[in-house]
Amino acid sequence: MEDEKKCTAKVYEQGRWGSFHPHRCRYRVWEEYPKDGYCKIHHPITKELREKKSWEKAEARREKDPWVLLAKAQQTIRKLEAELEALRPIPQKR
Repeated sequence: MEDEKKCTAKVYEQGRWGSFHPHRCRYRVWEEYPKDGYCKIHHPITKELREKKSWEKAEARREKDPWVLLAKAQQTIRKLEAELEALRPIPQKR
C-alpha cells in the first residue's frame, strides 16, 4: 500500500555499489499529477524544464568564454576584410 504512494522512478545511489542496485525513489507521488506516478523531481515535465534552464545557463556562460569571443571577433574580421577587398579598385594594365 505504501509503495503505491512512492515515485515509480528507478534511482541509483551514489555509493560504491549503488550503481549496480537500482531501487525506487523514496519520495511521494506529486499531487498535481498523481496518475503519472512520479515525484516532482522525476516527473518528465519538471525534468524537461530543469534541463532546459540548465542548458540556457550553460549557453550564457559559453557566450562569455574568451575563446568563443575570440572566434567571433576573428569571424567579423574576416568578413570585414572580404568587404574591403571587394571595395578596392581593380588595378588596370597599361
